[in-house]
Amino acid sequence: MEVGGKRERRGRAGARPSGIRGHVSRPLPGYPDEAPVGTFHSFSGDEDGEKIDFIFAQPAPVAEVLMAQIIREHRDGFYPSDHFPVTARLRLQP
Repeated sequence: MEVGGKRERRGRAGARPSGIRGHVSRPLPGYPDEAPVGTFHSFSGDEDGEKIDFIFAQPAPVAEVLMAQIIREHRDGFYPSDHFPVTARLRLQP
């Protein structure tokens, strides 16, 4: 997408996480010092790309984030996507 003469990459829904009210980007639980956290790599495998993939969870019904990670696995240097997948395990309120 081009905005004001500048090329801008956005998520699939077109929303920028920083523009969503109440959004807070937090370190991955269990990996508070993990760096880099880039998820876009354009099939190169570089880990210092832009952080453009997120998991959004509201306090209700999510009681706790048990685990979250960026999956950087590949097969012989080939990646199934130009983004690293982001996963999370959540504990829901009863």
